[in-house]
Amino acid sequence: MNIPTEQDYWTEVRELAETVVSEARERDNPSEEVHDVLHERIDGHQWVIYNAYHLPVLMHSRNDEALVNECGTEQAGEALRSGGLSGLHMALAFWALRADVSEAIDFAALEEPDEDDEDDEDDEDDEDDEDDEDDEDDEDDEDEPVETPATETPAETP
Repeated sequence: MNIPTEQDYWTEVRELAETVVSEARERDNPSEEVHDVLHERIDGHQWVIYNAYHLPVLMHSRNDEALVNECGTEQAGEALRSGGLSGLHMALAFWALRADVSEAIDFAALEEPDEDDEDDEDDEDDEDDEDDEDDEDDEDDEDEPVETPATETPAETP
């Protein structure tokens, strides 16, 4: 278990944001479901699950007070009462990481067509067209003898 450096943290934040957008785009209504995907990804992330990561997350986050900002002091107090200091740290790490990833999400990309999918589909269509043409050429070649073109010399003009 490696404790993340600040660079590791922000690299992971960017990668999580890209993953969240990608997964949300696979759903029926990406712009509405992005928050559900975000919650699922953060809730299951090792930096939230394992106690050793909580404090490094809070050290590197720009949103270390997100729990209080999003849910209020009562929720922070409840996390402390129900889970002790570890429970509070987990809640703080969850909301901090969630806020950082949320800020990194390109919400405009949710509505744009996926360029990779379009390119893949176009490439597959092109390959299919080429295969069809090759098949047609192969069928014609089987029935006809192959002729070599005669070389002609151009006529001289006076």
